Amino acid sequence: MKFNKKNLLSFFIIFFSFILFGSLFWEILEKLLHNMGIELSLTTENPIQILDLYVLSISIRANPGSIIGTATGIIFFKII
Repeated sequence: MKFNKKNLLSFFIIFFSFILFGSLFWEILEKLLHNMGIELSLTTENPIQILDLYVLSISIRANPGSIIGTATGIIFFKII
């Protein structure tokens, strides 16, 4: 699917869904490996600050699952 104004909402829904699924998958994988005795943590220690006002602050914590989810979401959008 080509990126244009008509399918902007579809792109954002697919994009953020894949980021969410990728992040959740990575967290579950880390917890499963931790239960098996393997210590693996590639998540950023401190949140990445996006916006910082006196009243409002937006930050994210990135992990490899969110990066893989981002790439997969963009590829999936281009395929359909």
